[in-house]
Amino acid sequence: MPDGTATPPAPSVNEAAPKRIIEVLIADDHELVRSGIRHALERTGTMRVSAEAATGNEVISILALTPVDIVLLDVRMPGMDGMVCLEEIVRRWPHIPVLMLSVDEDPRTAQDAIARGAAGYMKKTIHPDDLASTVRGLVEGTIVTRGGPPAKEAARPDFFGLTERELDVLRLVAQGADNRTIAAQLFVTVKTVKYHLTNIFAKLGLSNRTEAAGFAIRRGIGE
Repeated sequence: MPDGTATPPAPSVNEAAPKRIIEVLIADDHELVRSGIRHALERTGTMRVSAEAATGNEVISILALTPVDIVLLDVRMPGMDGMVCLEEIVRRWPHIPVLMLSVDEDPRTAQDAIARGAAGYMKKTIHPDDLASTVRGLVEGTIVTRGGPPAKEAARPDFFGLTERELDVLRLVAQGADNRTIAAQLFVTVKTVKYHLTNIFAKLGLSNRTEAAGFAIRRGIGE
């Protein structure tokens, strides 16, 4: 006979599994910057800042003891420079992606960071939502910048290393097309367009599509 105890309903097969918590290490010598980044990530409910550092040396010490999924690393820090710290992380913990953050306007800085093994590069003026989505993409492997482009998308050295497809995306951005329009014209998904935009921003040292459009227009790419 029934004992009166209610049986909980079986989980729906269509119910999405909760996203795992991503553990993040933030390295920046300004506490206010670290606080802002921490808030931007943790408000998603799927990321946790498990450690913070103000110098490159602190980063190395923390990584030796604390497992993390990704490092957000300032380019300029006292003591061990961010770029030197990046190389050390790549050498000792190659499985941990490093997202470099900077206020540097020079696209060569982004190129240098990627060449040294950074998984991505973003300016600190990035929108908080874009930062969080990029962090997740780098950890989950849906955004990839490390390594060279596929052979069918050979880099164009005269356009800051952008691939042919990235140039197509940049050209359409300069023409005012949104992501859905770009996806339709290039016969790809919106997710793929976002992936290309992330790479474009990293290679050119830009933080949003407005800056990308201006860059393209000034160089006649959008014509």
